[in-house]
Amino acid sequence: MFILDMLDNMPRLRLSTDHLKLFIWALNELSVPDVPSFKKFRKMQDRLTKLTKIRTSLQRSATGEPFYQNSVPDLLALDWANPEVRPWIEEYPVRTSSISQSFQSGKWVGSIPPETQAPMWADGGKHYYLGELTQLLDGRLFIPQAWFRKFYRGDVFCAGFVVTRHGESLMIETDVLIEANKSCTLAACGECPLPTGIYVGPNPLRETSKGRRMYTSFIKAWGDDVSGNRSKQYNEHTNIYFAHANIPHEKLSQEYFVQFASTSPSAMAIDQFSTLLKETAGWHLAYDCELGEEIMIRIEPLVFPADNPQQSELCSHIGLKGNSWCRKCMLGGTDAERETDEMYHQHFSPSRLRTAVETRAAVIAQLKLAALGVAKDVEDLQTKTGVKDKLAEHWIQILLQRAKQEQQLRLHNRATRDPRLNRRNVPDRAAIVRSIKDAIQEEILDWVIREPQDDYEALSPDSREISRTMRTFFVTENSPSMENDIQTRNSLQFTVITQR
Repeated sequence: MFILDMLDNMPRLRLSTDHLKLFIWALNELSVPDVPSFKKFRKMQDRLTKLTKIRTSLQRSATGEPFYQNSVPDLLALDWANPEVRPWIEEYPVRTSSISQSFQSGKWVGSIPPETQAPMWADGGKHYYLGELTQLLDGRLFIPQAWFRKFYRGDVFCAGFVVTRHGESLMIETDVLIEANKSCTLAACGECPLPTGIYVGPNPLRETSKGRRMYTSFIKAWGDDVSGNRSKQYNEHTNIYFAHANIPHEKLSQEYFVQFASTSPSAMAIDQFSTLLKETAGWHLAYDCELGEEIMIRIEPLVFPADNPQQSELCSHIGLKGNSWCRKCMLGGTDAERETDEMYHQHFSPSRLRTAVETRAAVIAQLKLAALGVAKDVEDLQTKTGVKDKLAEHWIQILLQRAKQEQQLRLHNRATRDPRLNRRNVPDRAAIVRSIKDAIQEEILDWVIREPQDDYEALSPDSREISRTMRTFFVTENSPSMENDIQTRNSLQFTVITQR
């Protein structure tokens, strides 16, 4: 039965029901013992599916497109419960001068806060958390600040501060950071005799853990477009995969360790990433087969690798075929400009880098132009700046159509337009037309900031206030103070349209 189930789940060789029935018939003809019937085989598969508890949930993109996503916490929990995978998982950052693994990288070891890297270490049934007062074997009081290893799956070390007593008070010597290995730690707070009258507060994670060990699982998530057809006709789907970054590269290079999260012919990669990150927030239960006990894991994204076209899409960039073809800097120009010596030499020196503020401003400018109903102006601005946000493009087309309909009613249809435009020889006709267009623009932008309606109604009062502020920002000049608030997100998904 195991071999039949393995054949039925080969990722690159899908078998039909008739194929499986043929295999079962052949095994019976060869007098192989204990061959199940096809019906019994399918029942066993259904039972295994329920036992693994890999949840698949319906999600919706920012434009309302449905797609299904596998539970990332459930998939990672299987890694911790799998005896073939668990021995390879590294629970702590590895501080070493020779870097070959993700858990040895400068980002993991240095840039990520220590409590996110590894919040605790367990010595049997004794759990030690960062920031709590502990005691070394030599009697010194000690506050751990980071847990780490010096080589893969080696002894656990701790960096922290020594606490000294001065009269009736304790002083933390923050100017000296010392290291201690696991053999130096005596006991955690509440278990060791601390000076009389000293209250040591526990790490808040102790309450969350309920006595369980807590670890962080980092993931590398990426997306790419593939064909959903077996034929040569291309049927684009965007797939999202991820890999458990706590596992060494030599294992992650095997297809066995690549996890599938979701796919959709309509939902963009950024939509699928957004729901993935929401689902992984917080702490999740898992079973550690190495310890034989229940643990809690926190899931943190480490990197989002992608090829150039996918990175351009995620950065709200027009793509490699645009005049400004670089997603990182302003390199590029028109066909005539690219033939000049100056443009040629630009390829050999850094150009001015793109910023989140400029990208955001360019997208907002496109939305404002779209609300005036002129598609050519929007396209020209996209060509000039090299900024084309895929989510904003959905709303730009809606704004263009809505603006044209309103202008037809209020500017061109004699029965419904402004009465002033039905008069002959109006001296300020151009000003009237412009004021009507401005009013239409303001109304449409006020409408779009509240779309989708269900998402807007689900916002908190504070988020709705932000939406109203963004609406004011749409129809006025860009505010420097607001631009300074934008730090990292280049894509409009995280700034204007989806306040989800």
